[in-house]
Amino acid sequence: MELRFTDEEIAFRKEVRAFIRENLPEKTRERLRLGYPPTKSDVVTWQRILNKKGWATYKWPREWGGQNWSPTMRMIFQDENMLTHAPEVNSFNI
Repeated sequence: MELRFTDEEIAFRKEVRAFIRENLPEKTRERLRLGYPPTKSDVVTWQRILNKKGWATYKWPREWGGQNWSPTMRMIFQDENMLTHAPEVNSFNI
């Protein structure tokens, strides 16, 4: 079995990576990179940034404010979020 991302999924990964790089506060990124847990302020700020982009509810159906992302797109987003040391997205914070 050979698994490969589609061109659209590769483009989506680049979009997510660029968005996080440009919008995640450096102090938050550095704190998490060093292994410290995010502060409440870190989580709230990141959730607000994602909400403004429409990505805070990425797991939800579109009719409830979500993105209707495929399972692969959700995995890409979660992967990039983790790799860039962003706080974990929690739908309870919405």
